[in-house]
Amino acid sequence: MTSDDKSSVKLSKLDDLIDNLISDEDLERYIAEQNDGLTHEEREKIKRENRINAINQWCAENPGRDPTRAKDITIKQLALDEEAVVRREEFRRDNPEKAAEIRKRTRNESKYR
Repeated sequence: MTSDDKSSVKLSKLDDLIDNLISDEDLERYIAEQNDGLTHEEREKIKRENRINAINQWCAENPGRDPTRAKDITIKQLALDEEAVVRREEFRRDNPEKAAEIRKRTRNESKYR
C-alpha cells in the first residue's frame, strides 16, 4: 500500500465519521488518536500518572502538607483534579445504575446541541 493509498483510506474514514454526524469532541478524539497512535483511554491514563507523580514529588518535598492547600497553583489544581477523578470513580463503582443514566443523558444532550 502506498502512502497515497494510506492517506486516501484515512480521508475516507474521516469523511465517514463526518457523514455520520459525530460530535466535535469525537472528531477531536479521532484526530488525536490518528496523530499519536494512542487511544483516549491510554492518553488519559498517561495524564493521570503524570499528575500523580507530580503530586507525590511535591508531597515528598513538603511533608505533612496538603497539596490541595498548596500556594503553588499548579500543584493545587492537579491535586483537586485527582480528587475529582477519585470521587467520580468511587461514585461509578458504588452507583452503576445512576452512572449509566448520567452517561446516557450526557450523550443525548451532546447529540441535540
